[in-house]
This record gives sequence, structure tokens and C-alpha cells, in this order.
Amino acid sequence: MSALTSPGADIRNVFRRFVATEIGELLIVYYARVPFEEATHAIDARVYFGTAVLCRSSLETAFFVFLFGRWESGRFFIDYPRTKTGKKRRVSFEELRKEIMKAINFPQSALDAIRRIQEHGNLSAHFGALRIEGTQGWEQEVLRENARLLQNNPTPEKWRQLNERLQRDAKIWVTPTQALADLRETAGILSILFRESVRRQATSMILLS
Repeated sequence: MSALTSPGADIRNVFRRFVATEIGELLIVYYARVPFEEATHAIDARVYFGTAVLCRSSLETAFFVFLFGRWESGRFFIDYPRTKTGKKRRVSFEELRKEIMKAINFPQSALDAIRRIQEHGNLSAHFGALRIEGTQGWEQEVLRENARLLQNNPTPEKWRQLNERLQRDAKIWVTPTQALADLRETAGILSILFRESVRRQATSMILLS
């Protein structure tokens, strides 16, 4: 990160250079870059819940276009999923996540990141109910861990380590560190999707010729 810019701006600039030099104006880029670039602005505004929601939206959009899009004779089409009666149906993030895992050989680190981004985005989008439920569970965990530690004559360092772990594992908010990690990991996942889209487009053009 440079001294003159902010984390979101740095990530946005790197993303734009990547798209311009390696990808070009594919439809999947057109749809996914809007929520992603909004996420880079959100984190610079310290809107961490907003960052989480927009990262999740970026992946959801890219997954959908990738999974239901197809190249045919050099042209790109999207076949919208439909019900048995022919009506367009809504596809959940969970369904998209499972299908994209089959379609692309993601490294395990990316698969773990997709799950975290999904969880953070869900928490932010359904904040009230999930936070109440999460807070109750977290409070019980704090009491259990504190009681366990007290039995072992803890040092100040042990208390510090416990506090850091409880804060890290809590699922009742999105911290600045988590939001920034989500943003960086979203950029990495999108780059994998975009490169695979370019490869498929090239294959379509070869078959056309």
C-alpha cells in the first residue's frame, strides 16, 4: 500500500490494471466489477459491513454469469435457470458456491475464502437476527473459556491471547481486518474466474475457426 493512497484505492487500481492488461471487456467483468469497486470505496469509508455485503455480491454475480453463461460461435449467452414450469428461478449463493467448486479447480485457500466471504456477507445482510443469535452463543463461549483459563492461574499474556482468539472467532461483526481480507481475497477469486473466462472464450473462437 502506498503512502498517498488508501487500501481500497490500491486494490481498485491493481484490479483495473489487471483487467485492462490481461482480461479486457468481458461480460463477466462488466457485471462483477461494479459491486467490487463499490466495495473498495466502502472500505475506505470504513463501512465494513457494506464491504462484506459487496464482496459477497461480487462473487455471487461472477459465479452466476460464469456458471450460466456460454460461448457459442464467438458470442456469449446467459441461459437463465428456470423452474419446471419455465419460470426464471432464483439461485442461492450456496448453490452457486457448490457448482463453482465443480467448475473450477480452486486452491483450498480460495475455497476457504469463499466460505468466509459468504458468512460475512450473510451476517451483514441479515444483521439483526444473526447478530442476536451469534452474540448469545459468543457470550456463552466467553464464559466457558474464562472459567477454564481461571483454573490454570493465567498470566496476563494468556488473558491477552484468549481475548484475541475470542475476538477473532466471534461471528457477530465484521472487523476492519476481516473486511480488508475479504476485499483482497475477492480480488484474487475474481482474477481466477476472469482468466478461466478468457480461456473459454479462446476455446470457443478456435472451435469457430
